[in-house]
Amino acid sequence: MKQKNYRVNFHSHSTHSDGNLSVQDLVQTMCREEVQWFALTDHDTVDGVAECIKLSQELGINCIAGIELSVSIPDSKNNSFHLLAYDFDMYSFSNKMLEFYQSKKDALRRLHDHLIKKGYSVILKENRLRSTTDLAYAIKRGGTVKELSDAYAFIKQFPEFTIPKLTPEIAIQMIHDSNGLAIIAHPFDLFEYSSKMRITKDRVREFVIYLKSIGLDGIEVFYANFSKEQVDFLDQLADELSLIKSVGTDYHAKTDQDPIYTDIELQETLLLTVLMNRRK
Repeated sequence: MKQKNYRVNFHSHSTHSDGNLSVQDLVQTMCREEVQWFALTDHDTVDGVAECIKLSQELGINCIAGIELSVSIPDSKNNSFHLLAYDFDMYSFSNKMLEFYQSKKDALRRLHDHLIKKGYSVILKENRLRSTTDLAYAIKRGGTVKELSDAYAFIKQFPEFTIPKLTPEIAIQMIHDSNGLAIIAHPFDLFEYSSKMRITKDRVREFVIYLKSIGLDGIEVFYANFSKEQVDFLDQLADELSLIKSVGTDYHAKTDQDPIYTDIELQETLLLTVLMNRRK
């Protein structure tokens, strides 16, 4: 008997972060393409999730709570990775996020005000100051430095203004305390400041093993932008470490070629299977 395929995408973005579609248009797109399960995973915000779930329910689509967090890598000065969180309690997770990011914004605002007082030109975009990246760009716009990397180095000249970092331990604990699942996004991609860099299989293995030791639940294995060789490696690594396998295209609707979904068969260790079991 032929195994049933499901159309799924557990990695998509809306205009609440860097996607091109509003939440309503994203849900309509998923409905038009007959996607059965998906998640809105905007960067560092859940602002569109409640609306997305509500609209999806009205159209008979399974939408789960999601987010893509930017997480600092321990023992590195400027590197980060992306961590996906799924199926968490919205109230609990929102409160934990609000508490952490408010402390970060307060620290950034104190440093911003200090720089202004000292006579530096700091030009914020739309008065937005949610991240160290926002402040770094503002310093660059002001002309204090020419390169973004120099702006980050400039910020480090003021150690009395400590900016809280979202570490893997804090992020995974936040997700688990809200009954969610923590899954590393596109594991071959790390970030230096805001620039993406591709890492080796050995580095991926080493990093995933470390994350597993502090509670990681799964890997984004079936990622549309990876080669078959990379997907096969991640598939084997997930089996080796008994990790959940997620499926995502990182849909931003930037071009007509941006894949909206992936067809996949049900497997015991697939995120889709885990989610179905959680709803029984």
